Amino acid sequence: IFERSVEMELNLKDIVSLLLSKLFVIILVVLLCAGVGCAYTYFAVDPTYAAYTKLVVRNKDGVATGVTSSDIAASQSLVNTCMDILTTEDFLDHVSAKLESKYTGVTNAYIKKHMTRKHVTDTEIFVVQITTTDPKLSYDIANAISDLAPDLIPKTITVGELRLIDRARVPETSSWPIARNTVLGGLAGAVIAIAIIIIKDMLDTTIRTKKDLEDKFEDIPVIGTIPGIKQR
Repeated sequence: IFERSVEMELNLKDIVSLLLSKLFVIILVVLLCAGVGCAYTYFAVDPTYAAYTKLVVRNKDGVATGVTSSDIAASQSLVNTCMDILTTEDFLDHVSAKLESKYTGVTNAYIKKHMTRKHVTDTEIFVVQITTTDPKLSYDIANAISDLAPDLIPKTITVGELRLIDRARVPETSSWPIARNTVLGGLAGAVIAIAIIIIKDMLDTTIRTKKDLEDKFEDIPVIGTIPGIKQR
């Protein structure tokens, strides 16, 4: 066990030494791949804009008699149902119809693709996020949903009510993954460079030093070495 641990330690030292000797190459590949990730994001990926709207679900049974813990639990159980209804074709038909006078190509599939729904933990509130490359379009879709949902969803589930608590606003800042993709490109470059260097070294059977001979033929002693002769 001791010999095996010593051998593993020596191998690790050899790998570290090898990588340090190729540090310039590794840094060069990292910078190259990071540049590729940055350039790809800059030229091929459009910044996106997210608009948010918040709605709250209420259990009708608790409206007149006061809100109890069971009413809150019932309301929370309806949140997932309401969020699922937002992606039904019937509901999306109303949303796309409301937007067709302003936009073309805003289909049910488009709205569903750019919609994210999130239940706020331990509340009866859920958030609808619309993310597109056009801030005004994100705003309009989000508010079309918030305008239609409080009227259409209670009619579908026949229990409870849905109230709008926060309308969407036109997003002023964008989300652009240029920094993330640059870092990921650099990390990918480091992994690729290190893997190629280690594999290339493992496949290289060239004998260059006395130590290489001793490592390869442990049971055969090296009697002597012939120094290199430089030609004049």
